[in-house]
Amino acid sequence: NAVLRPIVAFCNTAGGELLIGVADDGSVVGIAHDEFQNDDKFQLHLRDLLVERVVPSVAGLVEYEMVTIEGKTICHVTCKQSKTNEIWLRPEKNLQERFYVRVGPSSTQLPPREAVSYIREHFGKDQ
Repeated sequence: NAVLRPIVAFCNTAGGELLIGVADDGSVVGIAHDEFQNDDKFQLHLRDLLVERVVPSVAGLVEYEMVTIEGKTICHVTCKQSKTNEIWLRPEKNLQERFYVRVGPSSTQLPPREAVSYIREHFGKDQ
């Protein structure tokens, strides 16, 4: 969910980029500690998480590629702003979906009343 929250928040706000394998202080740590057999397995896992936990589909809004920086592999994720649908995160299969937006440098979960107001304003929907 640490990766999915900002992706959902970027799509609900103005879009943005996420570097998986780069620490908050900017140091490159890479994704090797995740112990995937290869880059394809990492990308398949990320795709599966997006399909299982993010609704509706963000196909066409989210792209990702593997990049090598300082000899370490990271995943560069580019998120486009959703213009028509609000994007929700289901943190676990049996939990309710949650709505996130970007506020400054953080992904913030909006409580229901604020989420409804935000959705009406940004997506032109009556929920």
